[in-house]
Order: sequence, then structure tokens, then C-alpha cells
Amino acid sequence: MSYPQPIYTIRIIIPWALLHADTAVSPQTFECRSFNVSFEIGLLPSGHLHCFPPTTDGDSNESAGNARIARAFSRHTGEGLFTLAASKEDADLAPTFVYWRDFAGKYLSERCLLAPTDPGRIDLLEPLCVADTMPLLLSAPPMRGAEYLSAPALQEIWTLLDRWVCEQVHAFDSLAGFLASKAPQWHQVGRVCFHLAENKNDPDYPFAFMATYAPEITGQGRDSPDRFCFPPDGSRHDPPDAIV
Repeated sequence: MSYPQPIYTIRIIIPWALLHADTAVSPQTFECRSFNVSFEIGLLPSGHLHCFPPTTDGDSNESAGNARIARAFSRHTGEGLFTLAASKEDADLAPTFVYWRDFAGKYLSERCLLAPTDPGRIDLLEPLCVADTMPLLLSAPPMRGAEYLSAPALQEIWTLLDRWVCEQVHAFDSLAGFLASKAPQWHQVGRVCFHLAENKNDPDYPFAFMATYAPEITGQGRDSPDRFCFPPDGSRHDPPDAIV
């Protein structure tokens, strides 16, 4: 079955960095100079993420959280994505922000679930495979430069984020230390925590340990824990009331 060919709008985009700097800008960085207005996250023809100024005056309602994200993106694409995933703001978040936040969250989930042999040194993750890029491409919201979104572009953005995180982990000596400092809500993802709990359903074993495992974060700032109760006999029960 043949499908009609899509009609693309050709747009020439001159990055702000080329207008305000005499030196070339590396692919992983871009300029975002106006912090008193809102901004859009989009793509350049090269497939690199870019911070665009608002298209209308009605978009000028920058929050402190958005300004922080904009400044992070101005320093490095990886830092911008990480800051977006670590942000606790979720009210009236634009679809493009949600999309790239979830993209960064997918990366952080995989990173947290992979325990390094040496806490002070982590290896790069496997590149994002083409099969994993398909749902991301199909779920992408309208955004500036959407015609440049492709599997190779997503793979490169994933790698830039991964390299930036690895550099930060090296500076903080461990992934746990980095996350505890910069993204506390991600600190427990991929970890098993034990809690002493009251076991009201079994008078013979009034106390039990409840194991909590959070494989991911659902929504901003919320983990998605699985809870299992293991009394001394090793059997599994419904979660009791936690004491600590």
C-alpha cells in the first residue's frame, strides 16, 4: 500500500550562538540568553536540541523552574535534560517539556537499574536501539523542528546525556552521591529498602520487614514502589503497617 508523501515546511534557522559569538559552538551546547520569557525546546536541522525564544508575547510567563532549566540547557544538552527530569514542577507543563522530561526519565531509569561494579566509575550505557526510538518518534508532540526528529537524532541526544551523567558521577565519586545531591527523588530508584513494620495479621510474628523496590518514577517526583512483606518464616504477605 502506498501512502502520500508528507509535505514539509522548510525553515532556515540561525542559532543565537552564531549571532552573538565569534567562535563555533559545539553540537552539545547552544545559547539561551533571554531568561525573562518562556522558551521552547525544539530541534535544529542538525538534529541537536535547541532553546527557542517564544513565538508570541502571550508566552512570556517564565517561572523560576523554567529559567533554571533554560540555564542548564545553555550549558549542555545533557545538563538541560537531567535538570528537566529532576525538576519537581509539573503544573501546566508544555507537551514538549513532558516529552523530553520522559525521554530523560527513561534514560535515568536505565542508569539507576544498572549497578556498577565500581561505584566511582560507571560505563556508558548501550546506545538507544532503533526499536526503542520508534515509540518515541510516534509519541512526539508538535514542536519546532519536529521534521528533524529521527532515530539517529534521538540516539545522539541519548549519548550526549549519558556522557554528561558519567562525567558528573566521576566528579561526585559515585552515582548515588550525584543523585542524592542533584536529584533526590531518583536516589532510591533501582534500590531495595527494608523497613521494620508491624504485622497485625499474624500474632505469632507481630513484626516483619517490608522490602520496597522502586524500578522507576511515575510522574514528577514520585517513585513507583513494589512492596513485599517477608516475616521470619519466609512466606510472603500483604504489606503491613510500616513503623520506620
